Amino acid sequence: MVTSSSDHYAIKIVLGEHGQGSRSIHAVEQFRYEDAWSRAPDYKDAVEQFWKEGYNGPINLQSTWNNLQSLASSLKQWSRDSFGSVRKEIKKLQSRLSRLSLSSTTTDFSQERKKYRTKAL
Repeated sequence: MVTSSSDHYAIKIVLGEHGQGSRSIHAVEQFRYEDAWSRAPDYKDAVEQFWKEGYNGPINLQSTWNNLQSLASSLKQWSRDSFGSVRKEIKKLQSRLSRLSLSSTTTDFSQERKKYRTKAL
């Protein structure tokens, strides 16, 4: 499915035939993969562990879907524990950088502005 609000493609899965017994599966919460996760030293082990923990019972499309939802939830928690709130930190640094840009042109402020700019990028 093509969406106008994102550069990602959405996937819609319909199980069963149209009509009786048909149901659409959709995520309750939006999940976004963060590329920075793959650079964490424990990322691969964490994903393998979360994936194995998610399965119980026969492996079929429904259990795979349930496991993907469980994996997404576990990755979100792992990310909060490992990285904190990256988006909040970026906003905080951008705000500080903006205040520094408006406040002064002294050497101390220029050096601090350079430090925050490096962190924000």
